[in-house]
Amino acid sequence: MATGELASCGFAEVNDVQSAYEAFHAWMFGHALPFWSGAGHEGPGRGAREHLRLDGTPANLNFKRMRVQARQVYAFSHAVLLGWRDGERLARRI
Repeated sequence: MATGELASCGFAEVNDVQSAYEAFHAWMFGHALPFWSGAGHEGPGRGAREHLRLDGTPANLNFKRMRVQARQVYAFSHAVLLGWRDGERLARRI
C-alpha cells in the first residue's frame, strides 16, 4: 500500500491507541478485506489465490496450499464476527 493510501485510511493521524484502532479498522474493512475478496479469489469453485504480486495482480502459480484456503475462510469468517456482512458469503465461496 502506498504512503498516500495509508494517509487516506487515517494512519497519518495516529497518535494514541484509540486513533490507531480506528485507522486500522477503516483500513481492514474499507481496503484490505474488499481487496482480498476480489483479487484474492480465483472464481467459482477455484478457491483463494495462493499468491499476489506486489502490484496486486495474480502470480499464477501452478500449486495451491490448503493453508491458504483455510486462512482465507478464517479471515472472512472472523470478519463476520466483527461486523463485516460480506464475510460469510465470501467464506462460503472458497
